[in-house]
Amino acid sequence: FARQGVFTPDMINPYISDEDKAKLRELLKTVRNEGLNTPPSLQGTISLPGHNGGANWGSSAVDPLKHMYFVVSKQMPVDDKLFLEKDPAKLAKAEADMPNGGGDVKPYKSNVDFMLQSNGLPAINPPWSLITGYDMNTGKKLWSLPDGEVMMLAQKGIHDTGSTAPRGGPVATGGGLVFVGTSSDRKVRARDEKTGKVLWEQQLDAASEGVPAVYEAGGKEYVVFAVGGDGLFPPKLGQPKPGPNRYVAFALPSGK
Repeated sequence: FARQGVFTPDMINPYISDEDKAKLRELLKTVRNEGLNTPPSLQGTISLPGHNGGANWGSSAVDPLKHMYFVVSKQMPVDDKLFLEKDPAKLAKAEADMPNGGGDVKPYKSNVDFMLQSNGLPAINPPWSLITGYDMNTGKKLWSLPDGEVMMLAQKGIHDTGSTAPRGGPVATGGGLVFVGTSSDRKVRARDEKTGKVLWEQQLDAASEGVPAVYEAGGKEYVVFAVGGDGLFPPKLGQPKPGPNRYVAFALPSGK
């Protein structure tokens, strides 16, 4: 349900500057880029989908009656480049604290490089996130669609890119809906669990993250989203200042 393997030059994001594209092409010539399970290295190693990609926290939901499974996934490569502590005293302490440290056994570290480009977008081409539905009895993939958008691209008519770094988990309801929020477009959506089609969406003034809460009170069903801030990696994506942190609850009108 997420891209994995080798990051090839034809996968470079078309929505970044020509200068950034050229830098990425040069980077791909020097780093280790050999697919899954390639270890971090001194020259740098591309990891796809990366340790912030694939299925992250709060990423899945189940309809236990219809035996359906839904998962949100991110597609964000990282560059894992090893280095040693430059301060001799700190390096010596790290070696002393490391099991079997010393000699050829060195306490290497790795920076967290999500390869975000000068306009804040990922290095790889979209979609940057997906939501996928499965039949749990057969394992068959029923549908897989971009999960959200990016506000600054949607305003230019570029849609279906997926949110760049969503941390909104889905929730499935008894009525056959899957609710999920996305941060880089500040929207929440209800999808048809059989097809993934968006049946309803609502624009918010801030990001929604985490898993929605669904409950009944006074004979009415509610779905509640935690809203606030702009989620992961927001500064360069061009969103206006977010609204206040709060919970936003939705419900059908009375009598429905």
